[in-house]
Amino acid sequence: MKKLINLNVNGIRAALNKGLISFLEAENPDFITFQEVKINDDSIFLNNPYFQHFSLTSNYAIKKGYSGVVTLSKENSLFIQTNFDVDLFNLEGRLVVNEYQKFYLVNVYFPSGTMGKERQKVKDKFLVIFNEWLKNQNFKKPYLIVGDFNIAHQEIDIHNPKGLSRTSGFLPYERNWFTEFLDNQHIDLFRNLYPNQIEYSWFSYRANAKNNNKGWRIDYAICNYSFCNFVTDIKIKKNFNFSDHLPIICLLNL
Repeated sequence: MKKLINLNVNGIRAALNKGLISFLEAENPDFITFQEVKINDDSIFLNNPYFQHFSLTSNYAIKKGYSGVVTLSKENSLFIQTNFDVDLFNLEGRLVVNEYQKFYLVNVYFPSGTMGKERQKVKDKFLVIFNEWLKNQNFKKPYLIVGDFNIAHQEIDIHNPKGLSRTSGFLPYERNWFTEFLDNQHIDLFRNLYPNQIEYSWFSYRANAKNNNKGWRIDYAICNYSFCNFVTDIKIKKNFNFSDHLPIICLLNL
């Protein structure tokens, strides 16, 4: 049995200061995927004794203190990719792909549109580009996509669906994109295993949202049909405060 942990850390330095290593040591994952690390080089990982047991793949933003994705694995990669065909998204550090013996692991951080119309346009473009990129990969093995999609798909995935229906991340066309993405032979693992369970993966720091359970489920593990044979369980780990996001744990029979 293998374990994967996914987490948008909202700054790896802050998460480490809040006890992230103790959590990882207790969980003992085989794969770790981070988004929004907000660093620009590997030194934090290379200088931390815990991470020295992992193979590291990183993709950082050019802008300091912004975005960035990191994948850590106890299994060495056969192939690595960290770029799209669009310079903007390459500069923002949003993708890491690792090929392993039995599967591909895609670690992705979708843009947020909450900072205004221009960033929403960037997000909308990313939705198109990501679809095109994935179709062009021709993966020869099962694949798993993990990360922060910055979209709550269904009403069950957000605490106030009517009140937030005009908010970026829950706009009708974003949700339609997600539906079409899943219809293209993809499976939302959490919702597949727990169709009626209300759980969230992100909580605003405002208005005591976490204590009031006013959250969004925007962090996902999504796979193609053939990868489902590997999946034993998936959980959103509650009661952790490393970030405004919660860790997602996938148990995999690899």
